Amino acid sequence: MEKIIITGCAGFIGSHLTETLLAAGYKVIGIDNFHPYYDIALKKQNLQSALQNSHFQFYEVDILKVSQLEKIFSENPSSTVVHLAALPGVRNSFEHPEEYFKINTEGTQSVFETALRQGIRHFLFSSSSSVYGEMQGQKAVEDVTPPNPISPYAKSKVEAEKVILHLAESQSFSVNILRFFTVYGPRQRPDMAFQKFRRKILAGETIELYGANISRDFTPVNRIVRGLEHALHYRNGVEIFNLGSGIKTPVKDIILQIGHELGLTPHIQIIPQQKGDPSFTLSDISKAKKLLNY
Repeated sequence: MEKIIITGCAGFIGSHLTETLLAAGYKVIGIDNFHPYYDIALKKQNLQSALQNSHFQFYEVDILKVSQLEKIFSENPSSTVVHLAALPGVRNSFEHPEEYFKINTEGTQSVFETALRQGIRHFLFSSSSSVYGEMQGQKAVEDVTPPNPISPYAKSKVEAEKVILHLAESQSFSVNILRFFTVYGPRQRPDMAFQKFRRKILAGETIELYGANISRDFTPVNRIVRGLEHALHYRNGVEIFNLGSGIKTPVKDIILQIGHELGLTPHIQIIPQQKGDPSFTLSDISKAKKLLNY
């Protein structure tokens, strides 16, 4: 039975991936430190199903604690690490930039270097569409569109990618850097757009929309999980993939659709675009389709 180590296993995407891999017959070693960015009780609830599975082993550990990571990796020999652990939130990153670089950049280096010392040579790394920032082209293309981060969160992810590329120069390993585009679905963080829109519509509160024409490449979490599953079988040096829907949807349309589903009329106020938010995101997913069967 193949063993996969997943950091950030209690998060939105991590918990879905954990359950999917357990159902597919993998043994999963889960690592999470229950960072209080949002309600810890929600993260613990995310793990309830996995904890009932005898093939899941959980460690509450901070990825910056190298000695603890070393012990986990040495006691659980694995061929692959899926590194999802990160501090999310573009707007919050302007308030606490140092913590974002500590966790997202230094934490990535900690995980990779520790795993490499333990002989692990295959990695999946969760990056973000945020690395593209405000794009000039029509679609983000991995090997063409340059990173243009406009928030500390995005910069921390760009720097994490650089750490990986630097390590790859001196070490032999395969890694798929996966740039996720606006993921939504069950267990979504309470600070994410769909959750906030729903709460405000139900409460009859006004939704502030940051720009009349703002749009996003919204991607359902099950599609992201399928992409991660397929990436587990792709080992060909260092590759970067967009995981998105390839469709640009106006955020206003999403608000109206949620209102329609709830049987309520949303109250929308257009306000200026916020710092750190690009006017649109849109992925070119042709590379992931071709090489990952995404």
